[in-house]
Amino acid sequence: MPADYFAADDLEASIRVGFLDKQDFGHRHAPGMQPKLLDNSAGRDMLSALNHELKLADRFEMSVAFVTLGGLQRLRAELTRLGRTDGVRGTIVTSDYLGFNDPKVFTDLLNLREYGIHTYIYRGTGYHPKGYLFHRAAGVTAFLGSSNLTQSALNGNVEWNLRVSALPGSALAQELEDGFGRQLEQSVPLTEEWVAGYRESWKPPVRGREVEGSLDLAMDAALEDVQQFGSSPGNDDPSRSVIVPNTMQAEALEAIAKSRENEAPRALIISATGTGKTYLSALDVRNFGARRLLFVAHREQILKKSMVAYRTVLGGTADDYGLVSGSSKQADRRYVFATAQSLRQLTAAGLLAQDAFDYIVIDEAHRAGAQSFKEILDYFSPQFVLGMTATPDRLDGEDIYELFNREVPYEIRLADALEAELLAPFHYYGVTDYVTESGETVWVDAPLGTLVSDERVDHILREVSRRVSAALPVRGLVFCSRNEEAAAVADQLNSRELFGRPLRARSLSGSDSQAVREAAVEELENGALDYLVTVDIFNEGVDIPTVNQVVMLRQTKSPIVFLQQLGRGLRKAEGKESVVVIDFIGNYSNNFMIPIALLGDKSLNKDSIRRSLATALEDGALHKLSSVHFDEISRARVLDSLSKVKLDGFRNLKEQYEILKQRLEGAPRLMDFWVRDAPDPTIVASALGSYAAFKAKVNGTTPFTPRQLEVLGNLTAEGLLSKRPHELKVLWELIDAEEDVSRDDLMRVVARVRADGAEESLESVARVLGGDFSTQQERTKYGQPIVRVHPDGSMTLTEEILEFLEEDEFRNEVSDIVSTGMQVVADRYDSSRTFTPGRQYSRKDAARQLNWPTNQTSTIYGYKVDRATNSCPIFITYHKSDSVSESTAYGDRIEDAKHLTWFSRSNRTLASEEVQGVLDPSITKHIFIKKDDADGSDFYYVGTAEASNPREQTMPSSDGQGHPVVVMDFELEAPIPRDVLTHFEPDMA
Repeated sequence: MPADYFAADDLEASIRVGFLDKQDFGHRHAPGMQPKLLDNSAGRDMLSALNHELKLADRFEMSVAFVTLGGLQRLRAELTRLGRTDGVRGTIVTSDYLGFNDPKVFTDLLNLREYGIHTYIYRGTGYHPKGYLFHRAAGVTAFLGSSNLTQSALNGNVEWNLRVSALPGSALAQELEDGFGRQLEQSVPLTEEWVAGYRESWKPPVRGREVEGSLDLAMDAALEDVQQFGSSPGNDDPSRSVIVPNTMQAEALEAIAKSRENEAPRALIISATGTGKTYLSALDVRNFGARRLLFVAHREQILKKSMVAYRTVLGGTADDYGLVSGSSKQADRRYVFATAQSLRQLTAAGLLAQDAFDYIVIDEAHRAGAQSFKEILDYFSPQFVLGMTATPDRLDGEDIYELFNREVPYEIRLADALEAELLAPFHYYGVTDYVTESGETVWVDAPLGTLVSDERVDHILREVSRRVSAALPVRGLVFCSRNEEAAAVADQLNSRELFGRPLRARSLSGSDSQAVREAAVEELENGALDYLVTVDIFNEGVDIPTVNQVVMLRQTKSPIVFLQQLGRGLRKAEGKESVVVIDFIGNYSNNFMIPIALLGDKSLNKDSIRRSLATALEDGALHKLSSVHFDEISRARVLDSLSKVKLDGFRNLKEQYEILKQRLEGAPRLMDFWVRDAPDPTIVASALGSYAAFKAKVNGTTPFTPRQLEVLGNLTAEGLLSKRPHELKVLWELIDAEEDVSRDDLMRVVARVRADGAEESLESVARVLGGDFSTQQERTKYGQPIVRVHPDGSMTLTEEILEFLEEDEFRNEVSDIVSTGMQVVADRYDSSRTFTPGRQYSRKDAARQLNWPTNQTSTIYGYKVDRATNSCPIFITYHKSDSVSESTAYGDRIEDAKHLTWFSRSNRTLASEEVQGVLDPSITKHIFIKKDDADGSDFYYVGTAEASNPREQTMPSSDGQGHPVVVMDFELEAPIPRDVLTHFEPDMA
């Protein structure tokens, strides 16, 4: 059942909340039916609202004056999700008002007829509506306001749209139906003939011109016409243009200048592919006033394009620029562009003075670990060296940061560049690869005949056609798993059509010369080719701005390579709104790398990755204007891979530790992991019991004694890994005091966190830090407790720990644990509440949060009623293991976002004491759910619930007699957070 299905009492309750009293939640208030303002602020954007309704609706209608290709692309996944049909799933009424709608838009709309979406052109005058209607059997939801069907209006501009719902027999439902019907009566169907006539007579509107009634037209146009660089008018001579840095480049230039002011001889700029780092370096060379420049790269193709960019910025004649590559040895020019290999030959022969250049640029600096690059840097003595790279972090032991003295004045990461609109947005579609007649999904090592069979190529083109605009010319890159496949795929494409147009494709491999590659790229750029098919030669160092499709026919083996290939389409180009990335996903164990790459999440925290992916999928948005979509099977494969992989294995953590260590020139603190783009510090520290133990294994040595490591492990378990700040705040107070702290003072510390229940919380803290809360196994593991609790309630650290704290290294380690723990809790949890909805907790966490006297993990099982605290945590494993016996394979299920059906333990009746406890309204029921045992020992907290409708049933048993069980309904106080609900029931969110 959908999360916000229609029911009369739900709608009535939602209307009361929306129009009468916001506190009147009624019995079954459904937030999805409540009137709501959508202004494109966080959680209120039109894009996610429309995508959500498209998933639920039986049919829809849209009445919009203006439509753009970008707007259609944002909804394309849902518009085409159900596949081709002869029926009518949706109706769109738009117009040619003011000539705003590009003819390409109408071509795209015409193609959507295959998916049951029919478009009509309004023939009246002054057409200016913005309305969206979504119908289900039980009612209609409407969005009425200011948003046209444009990219910016869906989640960029500030807009005002009102969402309202109505039952079929209501006056509003009838008025909406009649109003749309009147528009249809004055409209004509969109046809190929109409589009052809419109294209012939269409003249692009003058943007920014004041036309009555077209203010939103001008706003949409201005906000979607983003340019990466501004330049002054000039002639064809590139030296006459004046390049103006964008905002992030201006910040980077200022940061580089400050590095030089601080007498840094070298600096490394980290800049995502396509963000203009070549222009950035040229602008800095201009600011520096370089007498002579050396620009070093690993490919001649890069050098030639860089020379053009530099001349645009620096001016001068062609004779000022020299190429050192192959047979060209123009090393006497003012601005020299050289491959590392050719330059090395000149330096080895002593043909260049060591002080020949006062400014050196190293492009793709992550290659600077190569011996040839090192020798170049060691040979010359310039005033300044600037390194540029999109991927500085290496796992081969080479320390790129060291080569540039760890001077990193500025970073432009991919996510930041997309948010700042420096790059073209991408729309990623993860789709299921071809399934053979035998039911097997093709795999990369399959026979070549299977990989390039007619059936697979048909499948590829069918899926591509669902996800790209029929109106745009194809400029595509196809990445395959091996060269033989690439050649055969290109041959297959050359015999096919896309949208009725014959395809033209060519394969390239490492055996092709640079001249052949450049010619092929030029053919793609000028429209003589539709697709270039390759394996990896375009992973980096190739600039093809017009690419608007990237098709991946290989498994993802590395997030870095994934982003390199995706990045081939991110450069902006005239007339290009976005790039479509279509990834054909097989049943691979490393599919988990896909969300890690897309999200840029290096936390190694599965929950963090899942939540971020769920949010991106539900919102239909990522990095502002980009989006991520998976079909049902590919999404399941990705999440299954994520569940099974061990992200926090020692080898993986060690690699990330070494990367961060390179950047910091020394062992990172736990806090460094939290504030930087790095693994979650709680995962790093818990891998071997403590961060100190982890470092000891990595480095093969430790400054701490075995007993000190035990203490640090205890502080990690009860401090850093705590889900509340109480223990951490008290520890900080005790460390600072180094003596007894009175109960009153400690009470004030705890009350500052949460005044309600401070006394009970302080008693709980005393039991946790004093060891009484711990199990016997924990006490044996850690030895003495952390603190001594005196009869008067005062506390102090144990004498042993106070003695350890006299050592600076131990004190620093403890300080890092406590300060990092406080920051993690502050950022991740709502300390004003006992539990934070949507966050994960173990049974031990629940016992501590509820101020229970001891860790009762071993006795909680599925649930436990605690009369002393009037609480009952209920732990639900949603998908039981196959090894679970019939008598314990309970049918717990989520009915919708607010309602669950729950089973007690077997051999229980309505008269059982524990069942009576669960039904007791004075007992607060806290509901925790995990999907299956692959989620580990942590459960998602979904809120408190009221129990109702208890009834006795019989569970199957091995003896055939059956076991009695009690079933009841739970109604949650608030809906399950959408990103959590998606994890359990994707179709409900």
